[in-house]
Amino acid sequence: MLYENNGRISISARSLGEFNVQLVMEALGGGGHQTMAGAQMATSLRDAKYQLITAIDSYIERSTAT
Repeated sequence: MLYENNGRISISARSLGEFNVQLVMEALGGGGHQTMAGAQMATSLRDAKYQLITAIDSYIERSTAT
């Protein structure tokens, strides 16, 4: 979930376990746990969405490259 909070974009990520949201959030400067993670970004909602999609795509490419 992406939302604006005090002029920053906050991202809250959750997973049922097969998708490591911690690695995706770390790529965006955040962190957390494999199943619960988050990040904050000083950018527009549109730019944050683009960066999030890019980070997810990159994670999927790395995890399926084996």
